[in-house]
This record gives sequence, C-alpha cells and structure tokens, in this order.
Amino acid sequence: MAQKLEGILTGIFITSRQDSFVTTRKVNIRVVSNGLNGDKHASWYRGADARAKHYKKGTKIWNNRQISIVSEEELKEIAAAMSTPEIKPEWLGANFCLKGIPALTFLPAGTKIYIPDFYGGQDIGLYVTALNEPCTDPGKIIQANFPDVANLAINFPKAAYNKRGVVAVVEHPGCIQEGSKVTVVVPDQYLY
Repeated sequence: MAQKLEGILTGIFITSRQDSFVTTRKVNIRVVSNGLNGDKHASWYRGADARAKHYKKGTKIWNNRQISIVSEEELKEIAAAMSTPEIKPEWLGANFCLKGIPALTFLPAGTKIYIPDFYGGQDIGLYVTALNEPCTDPGKIIQANFPDVANLAINFPKAAYNKRGVVAVVEHPGCIQEGSKVTVVVPDQYLY
C-alpha cells in the first residue's frame, strides 16, 4: 500500500524574467497543463543542458522540470551547513516550498503530490520526475545576500547535496493558494 504524507504549501513562487532564475512570491496561482501560469519554466519542452548530457546543449527535449519544489526543513539544514541565518526558496529559483515532508529530496520519481483546488474542483496533481541537483548559480545569489560570509557560491553545492528538493510535472491543473494542505503519495515499489 502506498505511503501518504501530509504537509503544508508555505510558499508559491514564479519568475517571468528570462535573464534570472530568482523567483517572486505569489499568494495563489493557476497551475496550467505544463507548469505555472506566467513562470518562464512553463513549457512542454526545454533546451538540453548539463542534466541531459546525451544531447547537444540547447537541443529541444521534453520538459521534465516544469516545477521546482523545496522544503523548509531542508532549507534550514542548508543554511546551518553554510553558517547563514536563512536560505530563501526564491534564491534557489523554487516554485513551491513545503513544510512537514521529511527528506523531501529523497521522494522518488513517480511520487504524486496533491494540492486542493482553490475553487473546490479536483485536486491539482504533480508527478515528481527527479531530485534537483545543486549547482553554483543559487550560491551566487546567496553570496550576494550575505556578502560578509566567504565562499558561499562555491560551498552551496556541497551544503545542498541531497537537500535541494525535487522537480515535477503537472498531472492535473487548477488553482492553488499558499497555506493549502499537501498530500504526498509515495509509490509502493519504493516502500521497504
């Protein structure tokens, strides 16, 4: 039987700027069939990058990274490892921040995340595709926010290893609001 976990959606974020991955908080948002309405990552396809090594950089591939999800608990662990007072989801380019889901980054591909529809329709569904590997770009944003702490940009990947959250695609669209309950369903084959 699948394991169910419950948490809270504590933050919704998007970026519409093509020159930045830093996101901005929203109270509610429409989840469309291929991402978040207005977010630059909302697309059926993306250009291949270092995560898709089989393809030449920029090759049009399926966008399995429509939504980036982090947890408050893991952000606190990253902040402690980096000796900073906080790490904000926005600085990592996250779209959703959850609270109450232990070891979010270890949710396996195939995990389903359900969030109630703001208007009372069927739950919004997300399908986890992969863990999100840390890179130095968020470290540069963290460094800019804490200029008196040395080497944050280069230390971020190590501090965020296995704490960077997951990426997902939309399974069912709708409208969501910050503060909503979140139900996570881990598939049977991953239970021990």
